[in-house]
Amino acid sequence: MRILFQGGWKAGRDPQELKEPIEHYCRRFAHHLVQNGHCVILSDIFGCDLLIANQVAELTKSSGMDVKNFVTFMLSARVRDIPPVGRVVRIPESAWWLEERTYWVRQADAVIAIGGGEGTVDCVEKAFLANKPVFVTIPITAPAARVWAARSRDYFYSRPGDAEEFDDLSLDADEFFEKMFNVINIIQTSKYSRRVFVVHGRDHQRRDTLVEILRKLNFIPVVLAEKGNRGLTIIEKLERSTGDVGFAFIIYTPDDLGGLDGEDLRSRARQNVVFEHGLLIGLLGRERTCAVIHAEVELPSDVNGMLFERVTDLKTESLAIARVLKDAGYEVELSGLL
Repeated sequence: MRILFQGGWKAGRDPQELKEPIEHYCRRFAHHLVQNGHCVILSDIFGCDLLIANQVAELTKSSGMDVKNFVTFMLSARVRDIPPVGRVVRIPESAWWLEERTYWVRQADAVIAIGGGEGTVDCVEKAFLANKPVFVTIPITAPAARVWAARSRDYFYSRPGDAEEFDDLSLDADEFFEKMFNVINIIQTSKYSRRVFVVHGRDHQRRDTLVEILRKLNFIPVVLAEKGNRGLTIIEKLERSTGDVGFAFIIYTPDDLGGLDGEDLRSRARQNVVFEHGLLIGLLGRERTCAVIHAEVELPSDVNGMLFERVTDLKTESLAIARVLKDAGYEVELSGLL
């Protein structure tokens, strides 16, 4: 995985007494990075960025490994100097640091903050918004710690509650990075994202029941109605919200009436439900979408080949949802349903 480093110590901004502990954390980060076989993205050629790069270079040289597999500098075109070690990627010069930080976060799989100032805060906030794993060394007093403390209470990495382990102020550097890379290695070996998209009609009770079941099974439900508009069309919201999901459930409930001209009207799902189902099949594939069908509801004429479950009562038939996810390749722990 590619881990974006943000932070460091800066004269005139940070207290002198923080310099040594921040640099110590950076050295230990480099050690654990190489030990676990991941890559760091660095955005500067001075200070702690260069310290990490040089430390990684020493460790890889002594082990006969190529430092370019572990260090990537992503530098603005305004930076003329070439760092002495690692890969160098040039990004277009931007008028705003804001845009460059957005680019770094987008290219990374995770973000680590060790010290730093408001620029580090900006990257951490962007990473949270992008649903990227974020790690903040809170034993070191720095602005990013307040963003970490203000994170959503249901934020987790792979299992509910695992992010709270990093709230422990007594963790030393090695304990912190052992926990961090254990989480990163678990995420890396997970084949599919545990974010599950839920499409629904007017039956909010069944939507909420499915959301509750997913949470009990340690998945992260994503509901379009809970997302802010930000001036986006429905299709744009759908495309953005499904960018990092691994599966989708589409709840078919008899909300509307329809039929061919001259025939009796039949109960059917809302048109937006059918439309979003088709769009999700295109985005995720048929094998990663499942229709949850309730009552006598008309289905699309090309239902053959689609994955679907007929469920009368979601609460009592929650094992059907667990089975669908297990068949899709997920590890499913049923104890949460008990």
